[in-house]
Amino acid sequence: MWRWIVGIFAAILFGWWFWRLGAIPALPPVLAGYAETKDGQELLSWIGHPQTNETRVLVNGAIVTWLEGEPSWFSWLRGSSRWLHERIGRSSGSTELHRIVSGFAEMRALADAGKSGTASKAFLDEEYRWKERLEKDGPAYKETLRQASLLGFWMFADIDDSHGAYRIKQQLEDWRLKLSRDETESLALRLMSLDARAEESVKALEQNRFEEAALAASVSSQGLDNVAHDMDLLRPHWQEATANAFGEMWSRLHAQTVQLKDRIIIAGTNLPDVATVDMGTTSSTIGVMTSTVDGASTSTSITPTTTTPIPTAPTSTPSTVRRISIIPSSTSLSFGQTISLRAFAINEDGNRNDVTPRCQFSAAPSGFGQIDKQLFSAFANAGSAVITATCQLEDQSYSGSVTVEVRF
Repeated sequence: MWRWIVGIFAAILFGWWFWRLGAIPALPPVLAGYAETKDGQELLSWIGHPQTNETRVLVNGAIVTWLEGEPSWFSWLRGSSRWLHERIGRSSGSTELHRIVSGFAEMRALADAGKSGTASKAFLDEEYRWKERLEKDGPAYKETLRQASLLGFWMFADIDDSHGAYRIKQQLEDWRLKLSRDETESLALRLMSLDARAEESVKALEQNRFEEAALAASVSSQGLDNVAHDMDLLRPHWQEATANAFGEMWSRLHAQTVQLKDRIIIAGTNLPDVATVDMGTTSSTIGVMTSTVDGASTSTSITPTTTTPIPTAPTSTPSTVRRISIIPSSTSLSFGQTISLRAFAINEDGNRNDVTPRCQFSAAPSGFGQIDKQLFSAFANAGSAVITATCQLEDQSYSGSVTVEVRF
């Protein structure tokens, strides 16, 4: 009899311990400060912080520890218990936050492994779940999702437009704006996004991708103008400290963007002659813009035939166009993703004119995606698609092309 009583009591204790073992702990203090920001002014401290890279490593390390738990010999028991929690317990609070952040980590790992299509599909499925839960649970779930999106900022902070998870990064930026608590926080989040565009412009410039750099810098500059207008509207409602913090941050980002645009103009104007492609009186196709520039900077075997004067049209003044450059919003995309296209005419003096409305876009081979005006949508087939823009300028026909990689 006593053996049965002791056995039942021991089983109850073990069951309680096993259940508690899989319980998701609350965010540790090192993460709480990054997931539970008090106001927009606190978010400003994330922009251009001197130790941004160190902070990112610190936060990501703390996230891994929180997700996996402290290593121990019974980690397999913890995994089993958490599986039971997910099947029986209600997914809310720290449990749901843990699940979302864990999903971000898996998406980032998939993209790092070259499986960006799978990562994008996983994020799309996650978005459907979020929308359903927001309609059902309202403010409580909104706060959980907001915390997850702020932690996601640090998990994807180091990637640029050449990374497979870049689209996820941009979608998280949009979600943070949707989940912002007030206009001041929304303004800070917009400044964070514009700072990210400026950083992408710097990286593109370092890689001699001048047109992409110019586009990213232009987006940042235009966004800062819009932010300045909204700041003027909110300023009367701010305390002096908040107004000063936003004013100083805006001025710093604006000055950096102006300097960046000047650097891009100088770099583009000083392109070596071997980087140019002559345009005849009929259509002519150029290669991928990035490879052309990189090739000019590294190859010495290119003959000087590319510097032959541009032929004049029979009934017009001499053309000043050197080449056509196409700028896609991304050079790597996944099934179902759509990118926008813009065409620029590069003149002999280095100036760039947006000639998108005067161009027709096409894609080949046809099995990788389709063109709708200036939008390219990827199909399920993986491979390379060449997008060509044919432009009628100065009574002449010019064309340029760019290659995009479609990933499944």
